[in-house]
Amino acid sequence: MKRKRILKKQILRLQYLETEYEDCLEIHDEAKREFEGAVRKLHYDLNVFDEDLDQNTPLPASNINDANPDTSDTAQAKKDPPPSWAKSLFRKIVKKTHPDKLAENLDKDTKELFKELYQEAKESIDRGDFVKIAMIANDLNMDLRNIEIKDFRTFREKEAELQEKIKKVKSSMFWSWAISTGEQKDKIMQEFLKSKGWTSPAALRQKSRKGNHPGKSIGWARTSSLKKEDEK
Repeated sequence: MKRKRILKKQILRLQYLETEYEDCLEIHDEAKREFEGAVRKLHYDLNVFDEDLDQNTPLPASNINDANPDTSDTAQAKKDPPPSWAKSLFRKIVKKTHPDKLAENLDKDTKELFKELYQEAKESIDRGDFVKIAMIANDLNMDLRNIEIKDFRTFREKEAELQEKIKKVKSSMFWSWAISTGEQKDKIMQEFLKSKGWTSPAALRQKSRKGNHPGKSIGWARTSSLKKEDEK
């Protein structure tokens, strides 16, 4: 019973960390879109030449000090063969969730859920994420007694891996942007201006567009670039 409780707690921690990581990525990605929109607006207003922006290419992550969090689990792929308990659980998951094996009397939502779990289990076994197999089996109320205490190290490694991913996202510039006030965002934008060299005399002489749009001053950018953020 003690082993079962330990494993149950470990799986609950992993489920929490997975949800936390997904939430952090969502906040990060929304902040990234907001920041890039503010940068492009500032670039237009200043009318300063920038090769990346004038060619309408994505902002390079290296220029904005992003931690570039890895959103896929392929980076943690393992080449080890699946342990016996993982193979056994995977077979049980397939038997219960494979689209060709679903009972006709199942409601639509349950069928969709099982199909998603099947696909997730298949991808997990292929990339060597055996802990995820156990988590899916637990969601399906399957017996996990074949997982030995010695195998718990793999679960602890998965926990440490998720914690490191969350830490990486929260150390990114975009996370800082997401949790900053208008004044703090203005400071971040000023750092970005310096990193891009938009305040240099050469940049100010070379305009992005010709004609009747000379561009606003860098002084204007310092005081007004994110004024709307303060008003929200």
